[in-house]
Amino acid sequence: RRPRRIDSNLMHMKATEFRQFVLYLGPALFKGFMPARLYKNFLLLHFAIYCYSSNKFSQHWDKAKSCIEVFVEQLAIIFGPKVISFNVHALLHLDQFVRKLGGLNNFSTFPFENFLGAVKRKVKVTRHAAAHAVKQVLRVRLMMLENASLLSIRPLKYSRNKGDNCCFIGERCVLLDDVSLDGTIKAKENRISLKEEKFSKKNGSYQLEAGCTLVDRN
Repeated sequence: RRPRRIDSNLMHMKATEFRQFVLYLGPALFKGFMPARLYKNFLLLHFAIYCYSSNKFSQHWDKAKSCIEVFVEQLAIIFGPKVISFNVHALLHLDQFVRKLGGLNNFSTFPFENFLGAVKRKVKVTRHAAAHAVKQVLRVRLMMLENASLLSIRPLKYSRNKGDNCCFIGERCVLLDDVSLDGTIKAKENRISLKEEKFSKKNGSYQLEAGCTLVDRN
């Protein structure tokens, strides 16, 4: 999803957009713009959520737990106890759930949020809307099961336009430099050919010391 302006779209942003800011955009966009104290506290949340997002970072979950605790504590100091809402308090229990259920992606509700628009478009009544929505969804599911031709897989597409052409291929972060006329990656015999430009150097933007102390790498 292409990022939207925060100042004019904050009240209408989806949860997936907030996740995008916490995991990827925030550390870069807020640096130098947000006051240092707030930025460092935000990085604690960023680091913890990034680690909790996947089982492959499970070796860092102990440190992520400490970062969440410090983040919530600092949040109350900076903005006052009134900001410690139920949602903020729930962050303290993330460690418990990821250890029981796996990384956050294992029990994310984002797929349900993405489907809400389709459900709302199916609702044509004002009374008993929930029951009507369930019936409509079940009807569509039955149609799809009866007619497999309704199922389709969208082709994988990419762009070489600056700002849209950065992606991960395995563990490598690359800039895509060549694209077919229709913008579709064409696969043959389970192999994909791309012309890519590799990043020659990678540097972390911050370093996490013991006790969740953040050190600016610059």
